Amino acid sequence: MNIVRRMNTSAVMSACGVMMVAGACGAMVLTQRAAAGAAANVAAAGHLVEQGGKLPAGVEDVQGKITSTGLARVSRAPDHLDIVLGVEAVGATAGETQGEATNRMDAVVRAVRMMGLDGVKLQTGSADLSPRYEERRDTSKPAQILGYRSNITLNIRTTDLKAAARIIDAGLKAGANRVDRVAFGIKEAIGAREEAIRLAASAAKRKAGVMAGALDLEIVGVEAANTDVTEYGGWGNRMAQNVNNDAGGPETEGQDAYVPGTVEVSSMVSVTFITRPIGQRR
Repeated sequence: MNIVRRMNTSAVMSACGVMMVAGACGAMVLTQRAAAGAAANVAAAGHLVEQGGKLPAGVEDVQGKITSTGLARVSRAPDHLDIVLGVEAVGATAGETQGEATNRMDAVVRAVRMMGLDGVKLQTGSADLSPRYEERRDTSKPAQILGYRSNITLNIRTTDLKAAARIIDAGLKAGANRVDRVAFGIKEAIGAREEAIRLAASAAKRKAGVMAGALDLEIVGVEAANTDVTEYGGWGNRMAQNVNNDAGGPETEGQDAYVPGTVEVSSMVSVTFITRPIGQRR
């Protein structure tokens, strides 16, 4: 069955989105394939004609998107020092190895406590005991256990920012043979993080505003936003090195070998803004 309707404007025919075929007197003829959606399309087209060619409400508010990123860094003076000292011991049996590591770490703890550091806090970081296997080329046979290795670490935190060298010296002389970390930090970092996020978000907004203006667009909303915050000290290391006990440690006693500097908190913010052409009504 064919549906035949006469329209006075080619714009209406285009709006209908149907297939036009030959017909008498300039009539628009719709094939049976397009008949299913023709009624709704023709009704909408008739509405367009009645409204003087204006699009239905809401269609004229064509929207686009602009994604912008902002980066901000906030610096703060550190208020504490973190040091991680370690003891590594090897032995023939598990008990012997663990006992040696424990005794040496106990001596390190006593040595650090005797220093009388301001606001000092000590905490065991990790304790590990594992077998040491022989090296072999023939993997078809089980490896033989040669002995055991024990690792124990001690986390040291103090408000004495100039004590890094003295703490390391005392720990190494007492039995530690690893310096895993030296870093400065801030205890209350929430304020710095929030400030970094605000600054990064403002930077992203300014950049998006510049891009929108250059493209004759205006920002009308935000579709999505996310942030990533990173905190790191002005000085730190991951030496994880073995120190020869006979050497007596580095010659740093009494020296300010580690300079606190500043702790930096950075934030990366990404925002997707909703835009539309300038002057286009809602």
